Amino acid sequence: MTHPTTRVLIGDVAQEDARLRSILQGDELHFVRTTGEMERALDAQPFDLAVVCVQFDESRMFDTLRLLCAREGPHLPIACIRGDSAARHPFTMERYREPVTSLGADTLIDFAAIPPGSAGNDHIRRQLYGCIRRAERMRRSTVYTRALEAASERAGGRVQLAMALGVAPYELMQWMMGMEFPPYPAYMAALDVIAQTPPPGGKPADATATRDARA
Repeated sequence: MTHPTTRVLIGDVAQEDARLRSILQGDELHFVRTTGEMERALDAQPFDLAVVCVQFDESRMFDTLRLLCAREGPHLPIACIRGDSAARHPFTMERYREPVTSLGADTLIDFAAIPPGSAGNDHIRRQLYGCIRRAERMRRSTVYTRALEAASERAGGRVQLAMALGVAPYELMQWMMGMEFPPYPAYMAALDVIAQTPPPGGKPADATATRDARA
């Protein structure tokens, strides 16, 4: 069963776009630069998650949080972040944690404290997806469910993929349904299956096919 992609509204500065695209590869990402653009985006369509950077719209993160939480309708999960480009500005992120959560944010993530690369990006990805209620997350595809579906097709089915990953079929099913996140080693092993196993009637994927997912 194919699920629509997770829709993420991102209020950040341009320097943060590349890492967020790598972390949420394949999701439906909508980048905005001002609070006005964010309001118009929210009026145009629903989103599953909002990400707000401390540098957004000339550091109007708190104003943006108030705007998001004051809107009528279902709760929109919100993740506040400090991006890598803000690392050159010396300030303590912990002083923001209580204010942003009291305003309604679900988490505060300091990208500058988490090294870029596959493991670091995966750590951030889990925190971002973790803001979304599991029932809502299961209605959408994620980086993980898409990777596992692709690996299952390459492996010849879910039972074969479970054997390749060294896990029980019921555990794999939970990951593929979005009930739980696969452990990082299992996710990376699934990417290896995609890269190394020939598709039906085709050739093995080259490294480019999974390079961005590993970045």
